[in-house]
Amino acid sequence: MPDMLRHLMPENERNIKNEIEEIKECNAFFVLGYGPNLSTADETALALSQCAGVPATSFELENFIHGPSQTLTKEMGVVAIASEGPLQERMLRMTMACKRIGAKTIVLLPQQMEKLPYADIEIYLPNQIPDMLSPILYMIPMWQMAYQFSLFGKGGHPDRLSMDKPEFKAGFEYIMKKDKWVS
Repeated sequence: MPDMLRHLMPENERNIKNEIEEIKECNAFFVLGYGPNLSTADETALALSQCAGVPATSFELENFIHGPSQTLTKEMGVVAIASEGPLQERMLRMTMACKRIGAKTIVLLPQQMEKLPYADIEIYLPNQIPDMLSPILYMIPMWQMAYQFSLFGKGGHPDRLSMDKPEFKAGFEYIMKKDKWVS
């Protein structure tokens, strides 16, 4: 795995930086996962919100299909984590539906998969990653994407969060103070 990461990180950084243009107009994201990669979806949503300052929410695939998918708009992005497993085909079909509805689509999938005509961004990862270990490798390009989206898509500073905005700086004084109660 360390060798895979050493190879993936620079490759993904180059690719993602070039593809941010596809999603820079997105003002919110849904991040979909299943099985062990539900945790990857959670972390990706957190990274997008934290780095880029856009609302992002994670959902288990089936829960998304039966509810939040009804709120999709053309200004939204959907990140689909289509790791190898029994729900991969269903995830890919949901991604097709999201694209047809008008959302921008970002798909993480194994290298063995063919190019997807309905994905705005495809991020390929090594084949046959054991399901329980896949979040380790699948999360790396998601952190990179959130960081690059902040820099090149939204023009923000991912390491400063919103502390450059006076209202956030003032608001966060309440939770950053050492005093137990602040008046």
